[in-house]
Amino acid sequence: MAKKRSEQYLLDAATDITSRSAYEAESIGYIPRFMANASLPTSRQSGNEYTRQNGRYKLHLISPNDIGLPYGSYPRQVLIYLTTQAKLTSSSEIKLGSSQASFLKFMGIHSSGGKTGTSVSFREQFKRLLACTILWVSSDDASWNVESMRISNNATLIWEPVRLTKWKAYLKLDESFFKDIIENAVPIDLRVINSCSYFPLAIDVYCWLTYRYYQMSAIQMITWEQLANQFGNNYSREVNFKNQFIKALERISLLYPAAKFSTTEVGILLYPSKSHVPVKISKKLLMSVDNSVNNQCYPRIKGDAFVHKR
Repeated sequence: MAKKRSEQYLLDAATDITSRSAYEAESIGYIPRFMANASLPTSRQSGNEYTRQNGRYKLHLISPNDIGLPYGSYPRQVLIYLTTQAKLTSSSEIKLGSSQASFLKFMGIHSSGGKTGTSVSFREQFKRLLACTILWVSSDDASWNVESMRISNNATLIWEPVRLTKWKAYLKLDESFFKDIIENAVPIDLRVINSCSYFPLAIDVYCWLTYRYYQMSAIQMITWEQLANQFGNNYSREVNFKNQFIKALERISLLYPAAKFSTTEVGILLYPSKSHVPVKISKKLLMSVDNSVNNQCYPRIKGDAFVHKR
């Protein structure tokens, strides 16, 4: 199998995605609403507050100074995992596997030790994600509204041994976050997320496009300034952001060929297109899931990407 960062891996993934639907591949997942509307940090942030804007909506992340803000692909992958499990099981209690290595494997992440290994980096980003507060603010000339939530108010991530041969790690989703998932989670194809695991901006662009197309009925122009407010972070010049965003678009166009768009000097023209995972297919999956057995629906491994059981 080709390495994940290689062009061949991307081409193989694109072939699989275009030849089988997400339902057929058992790779339908879900993202929380705010992930479809604004970008999380892609790299380390200097402060403890982060803001992105999408029209009348603003996403604020606030984290303790001694912990820091989450950034990179790992927080995105964790959010997708938690949202998918909550949506499929209709339960706010999420078990995280018998060990950190098994949890990483569920998400298609190779587990490695040492100071620079994935295990240390993953645990640090998971901790940052759970420590931050999420504010989703909407405002216009006539109104102002804020929703405040955390991912979880009760989590154990140490994978401490309960007995010599048994390990336990779990979390309970914050009530507001869980309610938002049940009511507003957006369906996606997990194979795309897996193929972009080293390119967090591409994950954000994919989530945004499939959600945006679901709502679109006419051609829309999104300016580079608007896109920078929504996605850009740590880019000192607009041209740098523009170049990175176009690279993300090029990657997503291989994995999501039904997405119709064109780039201009002003911004991006979006043309009405099909959502990558139609809502009716997502509903078909939810109807097929048996929630009666211990209220669990953990992913299983197919290749090196996590997929769910039906």
